[in-house]
Amino acid sequence: FDWGDDRIGPSVHTVNAQIIMPITKRHGSMSWALMMHPEGLLCDTFVTHCWQEGIFEFLDKVLHNWPRGGRHVYCCMLSNPQNLSICHMIKSPSDSPFAHALRASRYVLAVPNLSVSIYTRVWCVYEAYLAYSQCKVIIVASAPVPHLRRSVALAASLQALSGLLAFVFTSTADVEQEDEFELAAAGSIALYFAGVFIHAFIPPSWMTRASVYMLNIFCGVAVGIMLGFFLANALRYGVEWIYFLSACAMCLAAAVPMCAGAVAAEADRLWGRQLEAESSMLRAGYTGKVVDAKASKPEDKEAIMCEVWQAGAEDKVDHAVQVLLDAGISSGAWQVAVARAGVLRQVTCWKLSTSLVIWAL
Repeated sequence: FDWGDDRIGPSVHTVNAQIIMPITKRHGSMSWALMMHPEGLLCDTFVTHCWQEGIFEFLDKVLHNWPRGGRHVYCCMLSNPQNLSICHMIKSPSDSPFAHALRASRYVLAVPNLSVSIYTRVWCVYEAYLAYSQCKVIIVASAPVPHLRRSVALAASLQALSGLLAFVFTSTADVEQEDEFELAAAGSIALYFAGVFIHAFIPPSWMTRASVYMLNIFCGVAVGIMLGFFLANALRYGVEWIYFLSACAMCLAAAVPMCAGAVAAEADRLWGRQLEAESSMLRAGYTGKVVDAKASKPEDKEAIMCEVWQAGAEDKVDHAVQVLLDAGISSGAWQVAVARAGVLRQVTCWKLSTSLVIWAL
C-alpha cells in the first residue's frame, strides 16, 4: 500500500496480518473484541464487507453511516479470533457466529469498496439474504463527500455576490430603469424555478457544477433586485421604515428557503454522485446470481449453497441483493412499500434543494 494514501489505506487483510493477529496472539489468541471487552457486548449493528477494502475507506463509511441509536457493532475481523480456526463453527451457515450476530442486530451496514463488489463473495450474499428475510434495517454505507463544505460555501458566496451587486444596482437605479429591472427580476425568478424543476428530476450524474452555479446566480439576482426595489421605493417615496422593514421581512421569508435551496443543489449534486459511485461499486463484477459468488474456501460456498437449495431460496437470495442494488436500503416497512408500489430505485438519493423550494412555495 501507499504510505502517502490517507483515503483508502492498507487492505483489511494487511491490517489483520500486521496488527490484529500479532496483538491478539499475545493475549491468548482471543478476538480483538473479547480482548477489549472480556465481559462481551450485545451487538445491535452488523457490518458486512469482503476484506478487499482499505481500512481508511472502511472506517470512513462505517462511521459516516453509523445508525442512530447504534452502540455495538459486530465486525468479523474484530469479533472472530483471527489466530484460531472457526471452521467447525461455520459448517452450518445458519448456525454460524455470523448468523447469530445478525439475528441479534437491528441494523446491517453493507460496506462497498473500490476493489470489487462485496456481492461477488458468497458470505456477503448470504448475509444480505438473512438480513432481508429477517426484515433488518439494511443500509448501503457511503463515504463522506470530500470538500463538501468548501463546494457549498463557494456556491453560497457566488449567490451572495450576485445578490449584492443586483441590490446595489437596483437601489440606485433611475426611475426610467425600473421597468428594465422588474423584467430582469421576473426573468431571474423564472430561470431559477426552471433550473430547480430540471434539477429535481434529472439524475445527479447529469448535474454539472456550472448549472448549479448558474442556479445560484439567478437566485441571488432575483432576491437582490427585489430587496433593491424595496429600498429604492422607500427612499424615493418616503415610505416609513417600519413598512420598509416589514416588506423586507416578508420578502426574506420566501427568499431564504429559495436561497438555501439553490445552495443545497450543490450538496445534492455531490451527495448524489457519491451514492452513484457506491452503487457502481456494489455492481462491479456481480452477475446477479448467488451461484456465481465465490468463497475463500470452497467448502464454505458448498455449505451455503446446500442450505439455499434445500430451502428452495435461490431466487429469494438473488432478489434480496437486487433490492439493495436498486434502492440502497431495506427494512420491513420498505419491503411492504415495494410489494405495493413495485421497484423503487435509489430512494436514499433524495434532494434537499427540492424540499426547501417546495417549503418556500
